[in-house]
Amino acid sequence: MKLRLFYCLVAVFLSYSLVAQKNGQLTARIYTYLGEQNESQLPGYLFKDWATDEEVLFGYNDFLDLPGANHGFDLGGLSKYKNKELIIDFVYLKRLCSEGAESYISSGWVAYGIKSCNECSQSITSHQNNKQVKFPRIGYFEDPDGYVNVRSQMDVQSPVVSTQEFYEGEYFYFFECPDKNWYLYYGYNYKGYVHASRVRLIN
Repeated sequence: MKLRLFYCLVAVFLSYSLVAQKNGQLTARIYTYLGEQNESQLPGYLFKDWATDEEVLFGYNDFLDLPGANHGFDLGGLSKYKNKELIIDFVYLKRLCSEGAESYISSGWVAYGIKSCNECSQSITSHQNNKQVKFPRIGYFEDPDGYVNVRSQMDVQSPVVSTQEFYEGEYFYFFECPDKNWYLYYGYNYKGYVHASRVRLIN
C-alpha cells in the first residue's frame, strides 16, 4: 500500500513538473564556453554553468536550427569565445530533432540565441524581457501530388521560388504570417510562402 502511494505521488509530481513548462516560455543563463566536443558518441558544445560551476554538454539537437536563431553569432563562431562567458537564451517548445537520417518531434528547452557576455553582472531577467521572438510551428505538407509550390510573396500569382517535395511523415517548421492564408517556410538556402491549404500544423 505504501509503495503504491509512493508511485502515485511520483506520478503527480512528474505530471505537475511537465505541465508547469509552457510552450514559448523563455529563460536565459550564463555559461563559459569550453570548446567543441567531438570525441564522445554525442558530439556537441561543452560549457560550464556560471551559477553551478558544472560542465554541460549541448548536443546539436539542443539548438534551434533555423535562420535567425542563435542571434548574435552562429554556432560556427563559437571557437573565438573559448573560455569566455556567454549568455544563452532558451525557449521551451516543440521542436524537430534529428538522429542521422531519422527525425522526430520533442518538447523541451532549446537554445535559440547566444551572445557575448560583456556585462554579466546585469540582470538576466532584464536581458530576456527585451526579447521579441517569433517562434516556429511544426507541421507537414499535404498535397496529393507529393510537392508544394513555395512562392516569393503571399499571392498565388507570385513567382515560384522552389518546388518542395515531401514524403508522408516528414515534418517541417512553419512561421505564421499576417495573412492567415499563408505560412513562411525556410528551405535549403531559400525562403518563401506556402498556402495554408497545403499545411497541417500539429502544435
